[in-house]
Amino acid sequence: MALTAAARLVAGRRPSPEGDPGRDVWLVHGLGSTGRGTFDGSGWLRALEPFVNSGDAPARVWLVELPGHPDAEEAAADPDAVTATAPWIGDALRELIEEHSAPRAASADEPWRRAVIGYSFGGRLAWEAADVVDRVVIGGLPRTDPAHDERHQVLAAAGLNPAENPRLAALLDAITARPFAGANPPRMPTLIAYGEKDEIAQDAHALVELVPGAEELVIPGRNHMNAVSSRKFKDAALALLES
Repeated sequence: MALTAAARLVAGRRPSPEGDPGRDVWLVHGLGSTGRGTFDGSGWLRALEPFVNSGDAPARVWLVELPGHPDAEEAAADPDAVTATAPWIGDALRELIEEHSAPRAASADEPWRRAVIGYSFGGRLAWEAADVVDRVVIGGLPRTDPAHDERHQVLAAAGLNPAENPRLAALLDAITARPFAGANPPRMPTLIAYGEKDEIAQDAHALVELVPGAEELVIPGRNHMNAVSSRKFKDAALALLES
């Protein structure tokens, strides 16, 4: 089932550099969460400030909000927000990146211009948009796609009910109709990270074998809920962006 035009994928710049940006970082949260909840409170925005404040190539940081999630409507009302309405949200993310990002690096030897960081389901979207960026960071993504009922449980635990939220229901139906199969793996520098005790992404290690040259990070003692806030995770991602 395709997402309706009303079920927009929304991104807002937080924070924004002054002047023309030289780089763009897209942050994509998972099901049942929000961009701010995943990347602000956990320290990611703070960690990315050196790139935002870089004098040579300042970066814009975009917080993507998934359709039917708590911050999506608020983000859409932001004057700095951009939206995409492609039938599948993986395509919508690619559309946002292509339309609103700085040009890609001309070669692998040049500094990156576009990066995407996705956690959990956001990691799947990062995987699917990898061909339009220069750096990819994926966290907490299982190799085996969760079943429809499992996703319902995740949403219910976050206080979200697809039966009462048409945009969320459309999102869930679209995900179910197009299971993740690990096709078209990233071909650029990629970090794949997951918690040692991640109960959702237990088989994330299998993704590393699909991505040539991927860096693998197993975060000691962390589960699916708290791996995203790990300092080791952020440090590894920043090292990839500094390469």
